[in-house]
Amino acid sequence: MSFENDVNENKTTPEKLDISILKFFWQANSRLAGNEDTIPRFLRNVDVLKNFTDYELRILSRYLHYRTFTEGENIFTQGDAGIGFYFIYSGSVRLLFEDFESGKTHSDFKLCLERYNCFGELALLQKGSIRSATAQADEACELVGIFKPDLDEMINQHPVVAARLLQSVGVVVTNRLFSTTREVKNLKIKLAKFENKEGV
Repeated sequence: MSFENDVNENKTTPEKLDISILKFFWQANSRLAGNEDTIPRFLRNVDVLKNFTDYELRILSRYLHYRTFTEGENIFTQGDAGIGFYFIYSGSVRLLFEDFESGKTHSDFKLCLERYNCFGELALLQKGSIRSATAQADEACELVGIFKPDLDEMINQHPVVAARLLQSVGVVVTNRLFSTTREVKNLKIKLAKFENKEGV
């Protein structure tokens, strides 16, 4: 079971961030006492959101949901319907990729993401998006995320901010596609060298 699967089954998204309550939370948290960190300030340090103005980040933060995950807890599972795009506020998340032939997850097929990283972007772009990996808390972590219904609402109420977010998500997808293409090319070169060596 996963967090996103629960959200899908209940057909309701968690409550959005209440910035005034969130501000109290940050100030009351002993681990962050005296820290001026806020969600908009955190978002300012997320590389893919660097083109947002401070005002736009404050608007975006109103559409975000906050949740904590314990170590080993699934955020979503490979094959789930995708509904959320997440930013890692603290802790780390590992993405696990199942080998479709064996049905097993191998240690070679994992990727670890840390603070300021984002994941789950295709859920905002694809209708009926299906998760291509399992996202699991590598350690206790805090995430802020936006769900597809929130994006739809933002498009109606703040179209410029929604357009910036979609542009940022497009950059994430493009960068990952470029990395994947480069990796496939390198693997083909290695395979060709191996086959030539075996054929000699």
